[in-house]
Amino acid sequence: MNQALAVFGPNCRMSGLYRVDLARVELQHGEFEQALADSRTALDNVGAHADKNSFRYADALSVRADALLATGHRQDAQRDLRIVVDTLQRTVGPTHALTIAASGKLALIELRTAARAPRPGLIGRD
Repeated sequence: MNQALAVFGPNCRMSGLYRVDLARVELQHGEFEQALADSRTALDNVGAHADKNSFRYADALSVRADALLATGHRQDAQRDLRIVVDTLQRTVGPTHALTIAASGKLALIELRTAARAPRPGLIGRD
């Protein structure tokens, strides 16, 4: 990453794309806070160079959503994933593997959120 920053500069498109991949690796290795920081930087950078309705931006936003989930920011992740799913449905289609994966992740978050919501009238719930 440092070599890419030295060659391309911190604000170039390639630096943002490399940082997206770096955040993915950090997530895989359990470095959640660092992944969140890098995914935010990557998204800012990618957003400066790519259309917000593009696959490239949705990919970077998806990584930030994963980092938000890993650090306990469920509502923010849910908001990001809604945008990701909408963008992927328009760019690569609803049957594409990435769209299906993002839709599944969003559905799981929504189910978990609904399961935690109070339900008046149920035994043991107020």
